[in-house]
Amino acid sequence: MNKVSVLEPKDCKRIQKLLDCFLAGELTVESNQESLQHLEHYSTCRAEERSRLEARRLLVEGWNSKPVPLDLKDQVVAGLETRTRVLSPAL
Repeated sequence: MNKVSVLEPKDCKRIQKLLDCFLAGELTVESNQESLQHLEHYSTCRAEERSRLEARRLLVEGWNSKPVPLDLKDQVVAGLETRTRVLSPAL
């Protein structure tokens, strides 16, 4: 017997929680199909999908537009060492 899915507006919150996984292609076939079907029927969720796609595009564009500083590793390690000293309890 085939499972018949009934779309309801209350599913919007659940689908929106899954959107990032949906966009990354990390959902099961069933969840992916359900998300696609939901997005076809609910404009609010489609708008959220477009918004997240645009945010992802801007992140990639920004990430690729600037070279990584040569001393980035040293900056990160120095920052971690400073935080460790500040957060360490006194003996």
